Amino acid sequence: MAVLPTVLVAALILGCGPFGGADGREPVSLAGWDVAVVAEDTLELTLPSCLGQPRLTGLAHDDEAVTVEVITTVAGEGPACADVLRVELDEPLGDRQVVDGTSGEAMRIRVRS
Repeated sequence: MAVLPTVLVAALILGCGPFGGADGREPVSLAGWDVAVVAEDTLELTLPSCLGQPRLTGLAHDDEAVTVEVITTVAGEGPACADVLRVELDEPLGDRQVVDGTSGEAMRIRVRS
């Protein structure tokens, strides 16, 4: 009888990752995280993902903002648990905001010299 709960727990742990998407990836909120402008048309997003194979799934441009959407397999909190994702833009960022498409919030922008 004690085997059934152990097997059931093991099946739940192995069968269910932190997210329920088809490939184990789900949108991750970038609110409160940084975006670095490393070149006029290149951004580096710091995001809460611990080696979670983050992937850019949405990129929209207009005159006021660049909106980005990212999915990952592992979400985590704190600077010790962060991945960086490089995003190439079609044109320089200029004075536009970078907006997280998941939360709708503007990200903090820092410029690397």
